[in-house]
Amino acid sequence: MKGLIIKSPWIELILAGKKVWEIRGSNTTIRGLVALIKSGTGTIVGEVTIVDSRKLSLKSIKRPFLISIL
Repeated sequence: MKGLIIKSPWIELILAGKKVWEIRGSNTTIRGLVALIKSGTGTIVGEVTIVDSRKLSLKSIKRPFLISIL
């Protein structure tokens, strides 16, 4: 299984369902179930399913946007 190393407090927000986007410096081709690893510990603390990955321009990141999850 692949894994993502994520720092606090972001990993806790993801696990609580309060953070649904993870913005990284590069795109990924990984899809499916991925382990969440708490930075500095090497411990797997949860799992997520990556459903998509999109390249964003700096301009689009700076614009205000609304995310709706149903």
